[in-house]
Amino acid sequence: MQTLMAFNALKYCLENPDYFYQVRVVAAQQLALCCRPRKLSGSDRQLSVLVDFLKSRLYSAPDRQLVEPSDFSDFSEHLVVRGVVHALTSVKVSGSGAFPLSHQSAMDIVIDLLKYNDSSQNYYVDGYYISSLLNSLSELSTRNQSYQERIHNEIIRFLDNEQLFPSYRRVVTDAISRCLGLRILQCD
Repeated sequence: MQTLMAFNALKYCLENPDYFYQVRVVAAQQLALCCRPRKLSGSDRQLSVLVDFLKSRLYSAPDRQLVEPSDFSDFSEHLVVRGVVHALTSVKVSGSGAFPLSHQSAMDIVIDLLKYNDSSQNYYVDGYYISSLLNSLSELSTRNQSYQERIHNEIIRFLDNEQLFPSYRRVVTDAISRCLGLRILQCD
């Protein structure tokens, strides 16, 4: 059980850009380990911190509904965001039987980041970022048919894109094959 002081320390560590990025990622992982949402749409304070952190960094300011274009100019912040996305997708809710399910906010964020990814104005190639998001997508587990279709559509869209414009060292292809393999295992 996490105390309020520990929660505040982890939150401060995650949000403080003066800390080394790996320390901030570990803080996000610890917050994710302590998440205990009761329902798929429910919330708790650790989950809210992770979701709010991602929305403040990746979504446009007025209403936090639109994903901003990718910007890797601050590389340490970029690595923290990737780590927080991975931590968020590791949060599971007890589902029916022994099958743990991913939280709806985690699925929405990862699918939105993939669907609305825009690197047209980014100086850096986003292959490793897309690969990281696809690996996070492969960790999502749901029984909801509409989410399964959305996840499948994003995987197929990136597979088609990868055939036209291969990524450096085919990192996106590798992530897609891992994602498809894990999706098949989840269906069994």
